[in-house]
Amino acid sequence: MKRQTYGVPQNDDLAWLTERGRLDVFEGDPGSVVFFDCNVMHGSPDNITPAPRTNAFFCYNAVDNALVEPFGGTAPRPNHIASRAFAAA
Repeated sequence: MKRQTYGVPQNDDLAWLTERGRLDVFEGDPGSVVFFDCNVMHGSPDNITPAPRTNAFFCYNAVDNALVEPFGGTAPRPNHIASRAFAAA
C-alpha cells in the first residue's frame, strides 16, 4: 500500500460525485478507528506523522457463497487470504 494506482478515481469523477452527494470528513484522536463498507468511495491523505498507520481489511461472504476451485487453472488463494474453513451455525 505504498502507492495505489488501480481503482483511483479521476478528479472529474470525484467532482461529479461530490456535486451529487455529500462529502464527510472523519477526524479523530490518535488511536481512533473508522469502520465503513469497502464500497464507499473513500480516501485518506498520506501519513504525515512518524508513527505508522495500520489498515485492516475484512471480507465476509454468506455461507452459500463459499469458495470454489479457481477458474482458469490458477492456484487457490492461501488460507490466510481466503479461508475455506467455516462452521455452520
